Amino acid sequence: MTKKNMVSAVLFLALSLAGVWLAFSRVESFRNARRLKASLTALPQGTTTLEEAVPFDWEAVYSFEPYTSREEIARTIGFDSPEIAETIGEGVTQLIFVREDRVVLCVCAYPENLGYDVDFTGCVRYGEHTPFTVRQGSVVRLCREAV
Repeated sequence: MTKKNMVSAVLFLALSLAGVWLAFSRVESFRNARRLKASLTALPQGTTTLEEAVPFDWEAVYSFEPYTSREEIARTIGFDSPEIAETIGEGVTQLIFVREDRVVLCVCAYPENLGYDVDFTGCVRYGEHTPFTVRQGSVVRLCREAV
């Protein structure tokens, strides 16, 4: 095998592995989005924590003000990821769930399209047991309780 063929084969293998990794990460994100919607929209009115409500593994969840840039989001969460999306406007729910320095779900949509809204700015870490008030309506709203 010539050196040019060897380089081509290695490049093809690397690109194939990257494609498979990207496809599987999208599958995980899609699955987590469906599970999150099912879980949050089924919550009864009252109080809950994200540890109780979120049905997949996560270490921290971040929410940002509208129009926060991808660069600022990456700086805040500590790494860049193709999963990061900028908030597209006022009233958009943006949640970035992180586990082991990777995004396991990025939610960026209007609550009316999601069926739920989680209202806080900043970061909630798994294990903090931060209370959220659950309000039922056409959209299920979780609001961070004042401490």
